[in-house]
Amino acid sequence: PVAAAAGGAATAGLLASREVLHGFLVRLSWAELRSALLLLAMTVIVLPILPNRPITDLDTLSPQEMWFLTVLTATLSFAGYVAVKVWGTEKGTLATSIAGGLVSSTAVTINFARRASTGEAVGLLAAGAMLAGIVSIMRVLAIVLFVAPHLVPQIIVPALLAASAFGIFAFFQWKRAKLAD
Repeated sequence: PVAAAAGGAATAGLLASREVLHGFLVRLSWAELRSALLLLAMTVIVLPILPNRPITDLDTLSPQEMWFLTVLTATLSFAGYVAVKVWGTEKGTLATSIAGGLVSSTAVTINFARRASTGEAVGLLAAGAMLAGIVSIMRVLAIVLFVAPHLVPQIIVPALLAASAFGIFAFFQWKRAKLAD
């Protein structure tokens, strides 16, 4: 009953927003739609069937955890592409940095490094990676505040100093990118 109710609600939601979805789909190229479908398949078909335990005696990451990191990186990359297409390079990179920093600043940094190697604005991408780092530091502080508040006095100063350093250098990289335009 729960799965049927969820399926019914999802179907009703899709039908209710069919005009918006159709308008979105006609603006997509085949390559963009194919990428979205591949990402969907990676997430809902491949990820659930992989073992969620280490398969060797090394007791490291499981195949499911490794694939999840792959899906996460691909999702951030695709979301960044969509954000840049919708809002332009500067605002799209900013949105990707903030949203990605909430999930994984490492994945954002890897994604931006790949984009920089293809010739995109290095200063803007560096600023975005540092902004994701700031978001990640603030996320850790928030988690510590809720999980182990007694640790906050020990980590707040170094965390704020690190976030400030990222902020200063992100600002200078962003300014440098603006001057290069």
